[in-house]
Amino acid sequence: MTSSELLELIKKDVSDVKQQGSETIPVDNLLHYLSEIDVTEQPEANALTLEGIKHQNSTQLEIMKIENSFQIESFKAAISIGANACRTFLIMNGGAAIALLAFLGNIWNKNSSAEAASAIASALYLFCGGVVLAGLCSGLSYFSQCCFASSYLGTKKFYLWLGHTINAVACICGAGSIFIFAYGSYCAYQSMIAQLVK
Repeated sequence: MTSSELLELIKKDVSDVKQQGSETIPVDNLLHYLSEIDVTEQPEANALTLEGIKHQNSTQLEIMKIENSFQIESFKAAISIGANACRTFLIMNGGAAIALLAFLGNIWNKNSSAEAASAIASALYLFCGGVVLAGLCSGLSYFSQCCFASSYLGTKKFYLWLGHTINAVACICGAGSIFIFAYGSYCAYQSMIAQLVK
């Protein structure tokens, strides 16, 4: 019996005694009456409530497991994509620098203008700068992951802030590497056109 049901039963019985014309209830009679009331709770109701709570908790636990698994996989994918992007920047600029070195060696042996060699050298300089930025991007990505790991799931706010800051600088280095590659390609194109026109 619930407490509200017990209270309603006592009120009803006291009202019945009052309707019979009694204005007072002797203490001994009241104590005897209260001792006769069955105050044990129904185990079926408790078991049903407990099973409902267990089901709700297990459902919430499964939802949290799924969300946690999704966050872990997203984090792994972001790390993998970032590492692949750093490798791509390095290969783009490094490959272009090697190709320009081969081209520069080829025109060095032939009759070529100093302007063409100078323009190719400036493009080579840009590609080497792109390689440096790609290397910085890769190294800073590593340091940002170290900071994220040191933040203990976000409880150490300084490491979390530092990780985000270093990650932003790494992204800027990666974007700079792409822009330098594009500008270096343009400079290399212009120098090759100047060589062909000659």
